Amino acid sequence: MAGVDARQLGERAAVLARAHARALIAAALTITTIALLALALLSPARAKPESATSGLAAAAKIGHLAPDVTLMGQDGKPVSVSSLRGKVVILNFWYSACDGCRTELPA
Repeated sequence: MAGVDARQLGERAAVLARAHARALIAAALTITTIALLALALLSPARAKPESATSGLAAAAKIGHLAPDVTLMGQDGKPVSVSSLRGKVVILNFWYSACDGCRTELPA
């Protein structure tokens, strides 16, 4: 490095050291944020106190049966919840004013 004196080299080294420190701090913050988000997403939900829930809360507890209702199946035929007992059931409710629901509807 012809024409570069020790003072200039020292300034360049200081600039690089500060940039390196900023990069390490940014990486540490990113890793911490991802770890906290993962912890929050993977942690089981806390149950609400009984007084803070509606009367339907009892049906959502383990060992309690879902209310026996009859819904329209994809084939247009009625399906009662009691006929599905012992099987995994996924209910997907849509709302006509919901953009995401309208996007999903054709599928």
